[in-house]
Amino acid sequence: MPIDRCGLWNPEINHVVGHCFAHPRGCADGARPDLGKRCAQADIKDYDFQLVEQETRTGEGIVAVRLIRKTDGSLVPDAVIFATRLDMQPDGMEGMKTSIEPLPSTEPGLYRFKVNLTMEGGWRLSLAAKIQGETGTLESRLTLKALP
Repeated sequence: MPIDRCGLWNPEINHVVGHCFAHPRGCADGARPDLGKRCAQADIKDYDFQLVEQETRTGEGIVAVRLIRKTDGSLVPDAVIFATRLDMQPDGMEGMKTSIEPLPSTEPGLYRFKVNLTMEGGWRLSLAAKIQGETGTLESRLTLKALP
């Protein structure tokens, strides 16, 4: 019995569009693959960013984060990170922010940023991302410590 990845039975499944098999009734989340829309595969809350290193040195450096799927721990490639901010909110200085610049990834699911941590102390990395095939925006705030 042909059942698509969205959980709908359809005897006329014949090809894949995005992450879903095409069928005219659409997906459980209301998306219509036959109109070029993808079915959501998970909830946006099923994803999380994690710092690769919790501590780093002051000055210029690289901060890396992993994007994981919480349900199985797998790395998630090809997310579109469209908002970044790095500030000293953990030390009560939210207005003290610094530059952050995306760098090319060295492996799928790893996202790297060039930073300039001007002071030692706690820094908050705020990220907003869209994950391919999912609805909604993943927002994350991570804390790292800059050492002398």
